[in-house]
Amino acid sequence: MRWQPKPLTRGLSAGPQADPGVKAKEISFLQTLRNRKTRSLSLGEREEIAEIASTKPKIDLDIQFDYNSDRITATSMPSVQALGKGSRMQH
Repeated sequence: MRWQPKPLTRGLSAGPQADPGVKAKEISFLQTLRNRKTRSLSLGEREEIAEIASTKPKIDLDIQFDYNSDRITATSMPSVQALGKGSRMQH
């Protein structure tokens, strides 16, 4: 058996990777919530969502838009571009 080097990947996460079984369960749970209204969620489902979210990376950006417009201001554009570059690295 020949040793194979681990493929190089890029991403935003620096911590340990999640257990595949746990990740599959998480994905399955989140799929059951798709297209449901927020008010239809039970307290248990809300708590489970909060627990899942607490383990995910956080992003805090202040993105300004032109007045009464969907256009991002010039001062916010560098933050948006940096976010876009980071998300492409993750794929």
